[in-house]
Amino acid sequence: MSSAHGPDGASREALERHDPGGCRWWHGPDPSADTLAALGRQVDLPSAVLEAMRATPARPHLTQCEGWRIWALTPATFRPATAQSVVGHLVVATDGAVVLTLGGIPDLTVEEFVARVSDRRDQPDDAEAVVRCIFGAVLDAAAESVSELDDAVEDIEEVVFAPQRGSHAERIYRLKREVQTVRRCVGPLPDLVSTSAAAATNLGADAGTDVGSPVLHARARRVVEQVTHADDLLDSVLAAHHTRVTIQQNDDMRRISAWVAIVAAPTAIASVYGMNFRHMPGLSSPLGYPAVLLVMLGVCATFYGLFRRSGWL
Repeated sequence: MSSAHGPDGASREALERHDPGGCRWWHGPDPSADTLAALGRQVDLPSAVLEAMRATPARPHLTQCEGWRIWALTPATFRPATAQSVVGHLVVATDGAVVLTLGGIPDLTVEEFVARVSDRRDQPDDAEAVVRCIFGAVLDAAAESVSELDDAVEDIEEVVFAPQRGSHAERIYRLKREVQTVRRCVGPLPDLVSTSAAAATNLGADAGTDVGSPVLHARARRVVEQVTHADDLLDSVLAAHHTRVTIQQNDDMRRISAWVAIVAAPTAIASVYGMNFRHMPGLSSPLGYPAVLLVMLGVCATFYGLFRRSGWL
């Protein structure tokens, strides 16, 4: 388990420098039993608070227990190289004086997570500010993921409308699944921020300085709107792709039907002359065979011209 802002003392001093009164931030790698036990010994937490931290659901959620506010967050990171989303689990707890975090943001080490929180413009100098900056770091990761998703959507949009033919439905569905994963992670954040403001008021804290500040709420709303836009754009791309495939199939069917009609005419003539009748036009003339061939070619050329003019070929 890492204390204060992580394993290095410089991070701890950076926090304490802003609040000599002693805002402590303890961070653990995950909400495992061993980590919680060590955290309980270090901070002297009530058993009910430890149990509430252990039992946090795998979705954004706020729990209040014996004067503590405990948030369960699900930071999501989209990896463009694999076109997959990775969801983490972050537990944040504070009683107004101490901040506890368990878990982290995917693809960020403890040091990077601490730096991302500490280097925010509103430097943390009390527990509420630390929690606010942690929420901001989670929103930063979500915004970066949404930006990567937007780029992926634009790439697949270019592929769908490229002149080359092909089926891209599977790729679109896979990307849509990743967008939905990120959307499930960030969708509840605006309501969670609003609920946090009400909880801070009930505990006597100033909602203007709590995690439920209007600035964080606006950022959360903006991130949700961006991922919703990406999802809607994917729906439009998928619909356009289905429409284009349908048009291509209709064009193929028209071409096939035109060539069938062209081939059917000489086939019909040849089948008639293939019958073993004694009296057939041209049988007694040496020019009968070439005349029939010319008729076949003429009929085929006429059909080809008609179909070409109508756009079927």
